[in-house]
Amino acid sequence: MRVVVCVKQIPDPASPYELDPATHFLERPTDQILDDTDRYGVEMGLQLAEPTDGDVTLVSMGPAGNLQGIRQALAMGADQAIVIDDPTLRGADSLTTARALSAAIARTGFDVVIAGTESTDGYSGIVPQ
Repeated sequence: MRVVVCVKQIPDPASPYELDPATHFLERPTDQILDDTDRYGVEMGLQLAEPTDGDVTLVSMGPAGNLQGIRQALAMGADQAIVIDDPTLRGADSLTTARALSAAIARTGFDVVIAGTESTDGYSGIVPQ
């Protein structure tokens, strides 16, 4: 079974961060963590893939930074990761994000896609639908 799990790296909520005064965009630190809720998705993907000797692919969009969050999910047992890090997508709305993730997922091939309802730094609840 080929399982795709949508994951997101977010700034550590315990660390301070600021908005860029010129652009009003969040200044994302290089060190980012895996969104807490996405850990459950990764674990579920691993449980689904294991009995069939399947694989788990992570798909994420946003600034790659040092990939700390993605490396964490790979350490849990995921097989590979696709990270969409394109400066032209900075500030993308939920629909644009969904389209970019969907295009990447379609290229990988899959049997099932796991996505949380929202990230702890966004709360739109739109992307998975």
